[in-house]
Amino acid sequence: YTHKSRLYSLDKVTDRDSLLDWERRAEKFADSDFECTVEMKYDGLSLIMTYDGGRLIRGATRGDGVTGEDVTEQLKTIKTVPLSIGYKGYVEVQGEGMMRLSVLKKYNETAADPLENARNAAAGAIRNLNTSVTAKRNLAVIAYNINYIEGREFKTQSDILEFLKDNKLLTVAYFKNVTCA
Repeated sequence: YTHKSRLYSLDKVTDRDSLLDWERRAEKFADSDFECTVEMKYDGLSLIMTYDGGRLIRGATRGDGVTGEDVTEQLKTIKTVPLSIGYKGYVEVQGEGMMRLSVLKKYNETAADPLENARNAAAGAIRNLNTSVTAKRNLAVIAYNINYIEGREFKTQSDILEFLKDNKLLTVAYFKNVTCA
């Protein structure tokens, strides 16, 4: 599947110095003031959910950022992925496919072959051709970005998250606007 717009991977910031370095780089590219936000970075498999006319028409992995694998049928088995949304235009929603640690623990209690870690469990289940494997893993997809949308523009990350919530997509558990500088 070829994405409408290139997907980039997210940088992880783990200390104050790396955050300040990121801010200095961002200021070089900004042509005006910009909103800074802090939110959780989930460790799973980056995915695109494409909706058109309010219906889920495609699911794909990030792949190399331009081309990903079609995983539509696998995503349809994940309870947090709505098969329809209120927005009727064309939109590519970016999210992270993941297995919660509590789900991994419960799964491993009865599994013949316990799973080593939650990230690989999610990635393996989503990329598996057998959709019953995906369904049994009890995965979640956390939506955090709009990769492409027709007929609408977002000015801030807050606006994007409101759109995602309004369309009944599961979003990040922690989100905060912060002062840059």
